[in-house]
Amino acid sequence: MKASEKIISRIKKLLATAEGKANEHESEVAARMAANLMEKYNIEMSAIIDLELKSSDSVINEEINSVEYRKWPSHISVLFSSLAKLFDCEVRYTVGSGYGHRMSVYGYYTDVEVCKWTINHIWESLHNKQQEFWKINGPTYTSAGVSPRGPCNDFLKSSVLTVTSRVRKIIASRNKIVTSSNKDLVIVKTSAIQDKYGEFTYNKVSILYDGYEHAIKKGIEAGNSVNLDGRVLKNNSKNMELVSYE
Repeated sequence: MKASEKIISRIKKLLATAEGKANEHESEVAARMAANLMEKYNIEMSAIIDLELKSSDSVINEEINSVEYRKWPSHISVLFSSLAKLFDCEVRYTVGSGYGHRMSVYGYYTDVEVCKWTINHIWESLHNKQQEFWKINGPTYTSAGVSPRGPCNDFLKSSVLTVTSRVRKIIASRNKIVTSSNKDLVIVKTSAIQDKYGEFTYNKVSILYDGYEHAIKKGIEAGNSVNLDGRVLKNNSKNMELVSYE
């Protein structure tokens, strides 16, 4: 093992202590020591993760078990792929347990865990808002002879696309301010994912509404009200602090 790899290995152990079950004082000391070593030897987080990706099974894929479709709606695919990019991950369809397909997340293991949590959190929030929308507005549509399918679909599509737009703005803003070390980190992760699982391709999609303008408007309001504060790991942090992503 090269001298630089020995130092990186030592930093990794200190970071593991800082993030593990040690008491608060021990965690602070370990984090400070890791930060000092990184500064002293001019080592970026990308180098640490690069070594880890080469020496262990740190790149994984996990299914999103909470969502399954026979044919995936385009608007949901766009949302999930955008959320994956927010966490330096990729997504791909996999065969589900029943008649349908699920989506799997591919990436560095800590990114995958946070990405899955966020996808499930946002999906649950949107479904709850859809149910609330129909509870309030359903009687009006029903009295006019309108079935739930059209308005509910338009509500969900517009809410999903609104959240997707917000996520993409976050990604664009982040890309404007990232440092060179952060860019290196993304490249390292992307390369490791592709080496293990191959290339990932995403097709352009067209999304059509059924024309229920009131439902679309309410969906946009719902999408803008979804809380995008969450447990997001700041990848370039020396002690992996938790931050919000908006």
